[in-house]
Amino acid sequence: MLDVTRCPRWLMVTRVPVRGDLAKIPTVRQISAAVAAYLAERPGIQVDILAHSFGTAVASALVREMEARKACDLTSVTVRRTVLMDPMCFLPGISKQAQLLRRTPHDVAMELLAESNGLSVAPTMWEVLRSIVNKPEPFIDKLGQEAAAAERRKWIIFQIYFFNYFIFRDLVYCWVNSRALHGPEYLDRGLLRQMNRQNRLLTILAETDTMIPAAQLHKELSQDCESAGVMWLHTVGHGACQQRQDVVDRIQSFLMA
Repeated sequence: MLDVTRCPRWLMVTRVPVRGDLAKIPTVRQISAAVAAYLAERPGIQVDILAHSFGTAVASALVREMEARKACDLTSVTVRRTVLMDPMCFLPGISKQAQLLRRTPHDVAMELLAESNGLSVAPTMWEVLRSIVNKPEPFIDKLGQEAAAAERRKWIIFQIYFFNYFIFRDLVYCWVNSRALHGPEYLDRGLLRQMNRQNRLLTILAETDTMIPAAQLHKELSQDCESAGVMWLHTVGHGACQQRQDVVDRIQSFLMA
């Protein structure tokens, strides 16, 4: 999602129609090139980029496309600041995606069994989903050690269910994952890390995110610069950032600076 700075217009770039011919679903590079061409028709503007999960792949490719166009004097559009939530554009995730795409129901059952014990059976997907949707996420400083452990377990189980049955079993998602998630198209080659050192990047990471190596990213991005913009969400998993008011407040403060 792009915001023309200081302007109320928002441009959605990842809501792509999926009905009909799946072969017509654009790749990450095609989406980023189309957005860059759109922005090039509006010379002199500054843009902020806000993206989550798969959208961070598009954001990374777009930053690269915009910088390349600017270096060739093909555009005067400037990427001012970027917000990445649960980003998949820093480290290769192909092995994880390939593993999930090939998991069998038996594999999922064994993983859920590992999250159970004699006194506490792993809840069903719908029980976990209801507990996440119906209850605001607590802050870690308000949780005791046992409650925090329960929150982490809840998120891990939810992600096992969600990624397997929705992301890596659905026909359309499988097609998009296999066609669009090719690292060379979107993995950061240094531009985003440079923005991080310049305080132009805000990265939001979740502690129990099973989709990306969040802890490793948190460590690396925090070491890039003492004042680097890294927001760490304790106990929660992939996608939780979209339900948190503290995340909204941090993003708003970052983009208004």
